[in-house]
Amino acid sequence: MDELKESVQAASFEQKDPLVVYKMEAYELFEQVIYRINYDVTSFLSKGKLLINEPDEIREARSQKTDLSKIRANRGGGNGGGDNGNAARQAAEAVSDRPKQETIRRQDPKVGRNDICPCGSGKKYKHCHGRN
Repeated sequence: MDELKESVQAASFEQKDPLVVYKMEAYELFEQVIYRINYDVTSFLSKGKLLINEPDEIREARSQKTDLSKIRANRGGGNGGGDNGNAARQAAEAVSDRPKQETIRRQDPKVGRNDICPCGSGKKYKHCHGRN
């Protein structure tokens, strides 16, 4: 990177912005480093070998069968749709039956920034408890 900084100084003689040239050259160097790292890691991993002492312990996994007879393909209920419509309606009603949140009301009047702090320190609220 130091060599790049020195070589970019000559770009000003070529009527080019040295910062732009530096960014482009630095990006090219970064790409080369990433390519080299990928190449080295891939070559290292491809040369590795797996040592398996007991091949009897390795077994093929059993395939699992899923019962698809109970799964429905659509939500619509094209053939009557009795249960799906009722379930959706009940779910919608359950959501609307939630109790509404009550608004919290202050018991005491709001303290202004320049009012005296209610803790009794004698300071303004902004210098006492109003500080964040």
